[in-house]
Parts: sequence; C-alpha cells; structure tokens
Amino acid sequence: MSDPALVQIGEVSRPELSRPESPPHEPSRRDALRRIALALTAVGAASLDLASAQQVHHAARSAAAGGPYEPKFLNPHEFSTVTRLAELILPADGRGGSAVDAGAPPFIDVLCSRNEQLGRIYSGGLGWLDAWMRHQHNTTFLEAGGQQQTALLDALVVAENVAEGSPPDPVLGPGVRFFDWIRKMSVDAYYSSEIGIKDLGYKGNGAFSEYKVPQEALDFIKPLL
Repeated sequence: MSDPALVQIGEVSRPELSRPESPPHEPSRRDALRRIALALTAVGAASLDLASAQQVHHAARSAAAGGPYEPKFLNPHEFSTVTRLAELILPADGRGGSAVDAGAPPFIDVLCSRNEQLGRIYSGGLGWLDAWMRHQHNTTFLEAGGQQQTALLDALVVAENVAEGSPPDPVLGPGVRFFDWIRKMSVDAYYSSEIGIKDLGYKGNGAFSEYKVPQEALDFIKPLL
C-alpha cells in the first residue's frame, strides 16, 4: 500500500482544461476572476476581500443557471470530497446554514478553474487525503466514517499547531498545508455569502471598500475540528 507521505500536494497531473471561446462581452469578467484566483496563490492561502469573493459567488451562480452546479475543474469525486470537507469545517447550526449552503464548493471550483497552481494544490491535497485514508483504513476520505474523517482533520490541526515555529511534520505536513487552504477558502466563501453576512450582521454600503473574514471567526472555526 502506498505511503501517503510520498503524495506531494501539487504533483497530481491533470488534463489540460479546454475553455470555450468567450463571447465579446465576457473577457473582462473572465479576466477579473483569473486575477482574483491568481492573487490567492501569490500570497498563499490569503483571505479575499468582499467584492472579489462576491464576484466568485456570482460566477458560480451564473454557471449553475438555475440548475445544479457542474464542476469546471474538480472531477465528481474531488467535488464531493470538497463538499464533505466544507460541511465538516463549517456545519449548519442554530445561527445559519453550512459552508455548503453558502456555496463554498462551487466557489472553490471556480477559483481552481482560473488558477492552475490553485487547481494543483486542490488535486494534490485531495489525493493526499485519499492516500492517507487508504493507508490507514483502506478507503477514501469521502467513503470513510465520520469519526475517521474528523480524527484525520483533528490530527492535521494538532500538527499545524505543533509546526508553528518548528519543522513541519514529515508525514502530515502536506495535509496540513492543504487543510489550511480549504479551511480559509471555505470560511471566506461562507462569510462573503448572503448566509454568512446575515450571520455576522454585516450591513455593507458604499463607505466600505474592503471586507475580510474577522480573525475571531477564523479562531472560532479552528478548534472545532
């Protein structure tokens, strides 16, 4: 059985994405989405401002066109795994819906489709989760039991906390780095959505040029896993 430590995030090969020709009115919107996606990997797992995040949500809704969203980059298994991770990271509670309800999986897929480096991070990271689960439980992350899933995410959080100021864990390090990406992007997707803004009680107007997920929200999410 392969050792998941050997699965390096970003090294999973993907077929070249074929993108249809854009109609005359589309390039500026497509370019804007690409710039937003590229900005994420330029600084490394950073939060998006509200205006940028809402452009991504709009693109995901437009792609769905009233029906179910069809992934543009992630394959069906990867998209389902991202959906499960988003649900675990920010589940529904008495205050509001989950990150899935807020559209986190399409949000992430749209960004992956506009940034090949980000796409490789997700393909590699999701592959690492599956390799770990196969190594430990002979199954994929998606097909594992809920306790097995949360146990792995708990281990990644512990390893992340230990790694601060120390050399990264040689086995869990790739998973820690990927989990940092998907956790922050799921939280971004949630708090820039209608559900999340209502949850925060945020009432934006023209006086606000930038909005970022509050640090206390990130601090709240981190120990839940």
